[in-house]
Amino acid sequence: MDTRWGVKLKRFFREILQCLMICITMRNTGLKAKELFSQGKTKTEIAQILECDYNTIRYHLNPDFKKEHNEIRNKKRREDRTRLKMEFGGKCIICNYNRCLDALHFHHPNQDKEKCVSHALHHGYEEGVREAKKCQLVCANCHSEIHSKL
Repeated sequence: MDTRWGVKLKRFFREILQCLMICITMRNTGLKAKELFSQGKTKTEIAQILECDYNTIRYHLNPDFKKEHNEIRNKKRREDRTRLKMEFGGKCIICNYNRCLDALHFHHPNQDKEKCVSHALHHGYEEGVREAKKCQLVCANCHSEIHSKL
């Protein structure tokens, strides 16, 4: 097997394992939180018992909080992506396209991609900047042409 593919597969399976562990941990936290809440414990007490953030407990106990939390988080991520694109020039470096920021992509010209910029932003703005520094800002059309080797 090509060693490049071997490395990619190892990274892929490592990320799947990390995701599964997070899902299992979150599911267990949610089940324990609901059990403690039914026993009359407050959200603050549950957070202390389970050694986690108060908002994590709110997330598991209040269905509306999940929706509101996700909307706020997604809005912040959109704002961070827009801010990052503006900081990196706000236009395609090839054709100077700048009409729609959503049509601009971060292209990794080298093989040093750890994760896409959007995923890096999930770990904070600084992480997104660190990953974006490895990239070129290009429009969707130019990005397609780069990958098609035109």
